[in-house]
Amino acid sequence: MSKRSVLSRFTMESIKRLEQAEAGKRDVYHHPRIEGLVVRVTENGTKSFCFAARPKGGEMVRKTFGVYPKMTVDEAERMAKALQASLAKGEVPRRRIETKGTLGELVDWYISKPGIRKESTNAYYRYLARDYLKPLAKRDVGAVRRGDIADLHLSVTQKHGGTVANRLIAVIRASYQEAIKVERFDGPNPAANLTMNRERSRENRLLASQIPPMLDAIERYPDARIRAFFMLAFLTGQRKSNILAMRWEDVHLGDRLWIIPETKNGRPQNVPLGDYEIEILEKRKQEQGPARSPWVFPSSGQTGHLVEVKAAWRKILKESGLKPGELRVHDIRRTYGSIMAEQGTNTAVIGTALGHKSRGATWVYERPNPDSVAEAKLRTHDVMMRGRGGGPKLP
Repeated sequence: MSKRSVLSRFTMESIKRLEQAEAGKRDVYHHPRIEGLVVRVTENGTKSFCFAARPKGGEMVRKTFGVYPKMTVDEAERMAKALQASLAKGEVPRRRIETKGTLGELVDWYISKPGIRKESTNAYYRYLARDYLKPLAKRDVGAVRRGDIADLHLSVTQKHGGTVANRLIAVIRASYQEAIKVERFDGPNPAANLTMNRERSRENRLLASQIPPMLDAIERYPDARIRAFFMLAFLTGQRKSNILAMRWEDVHLGDRLWIIPETKNGRPQNVPLGDYEIEILEKRKQEQGPARSPWVFPSSGQTGHLVEVKAAWRKILKESGLKPGELRVHDIRRTYGSIMAEQGTNTAVIGTALGHKSRGATWVYERPNPDSVAEAKLRTHDVMMRGRGGGPKLP
């Protein structure tokens, strides 16, 4: 006969001590204070948090919350109270939608939804899923618990940093939320309300003494694409994502101009090209030959172009005498803008050169002409190349 009793202490420790049910039986242990909340124990020892209650005048509502110890007592109690409150208002929960597939497939589905994000953002999300979601990627979407997500967040934080871990969890959370919204999944979002790592605003930049060894390390890097990318990052000050996604159709060497179709602020941007950049781009064209890719920095990945250069950046930092993690690729852009400011460049010129969105309505009157931006760039190049005996070597 199956056991049915009330646990005097409904805790993780007391549930741990519950013995498995007899063969063919299932024991039920009720919460002492929260009506409807029980722990069911099977003959193989599986312990599940469940809810069963009949609203006044309604049909029996049954729901399985999760499996011990992946789900904690606190989580089960919180879900039971929320369900009780819904029933008290006359809200009967929908029947749980049967969900098939893995967490990896759910995230892929979310990233692939058209018209929500820029492709560069999707490419970053795919990179996060590919490199950091592996421990849970093959787990069934309905079997992923809050504790699993918390463990993944901690592991990625320890190995790869707090910011990357936060971004990964944000993608998982958004994937579940979107699935719940369109009724692809009907259950709690295991990544909701998770405590994230504190992210501090960073103001790092390269010191003047660090620039020459950094450029030397870039020029020694064995991959021509990487050399060209980092040199263009130094010479244009543009965002990493925009440079990596550079298309030949947007590069107009005869007009000494690179047109970025869409930047982070949602607007196109004209980037004047100097002699150094033109030499680098012409060399890239020669290396690719007549049957070249549409991309300046092609790769065999899903996007068709390079998406991440972190491994190369770590090696370049080491070759430059800097510690891994001491600077980010984005700090090249910050260095570029800082040098412009130190040369007394007008803020409107700096904003135009870096593609910053205007902070005020007067921007339309301040917007500088391309010659002013080109001149400011040349002054910036002179400072960067100072002490190197000339400009950059061709990558």
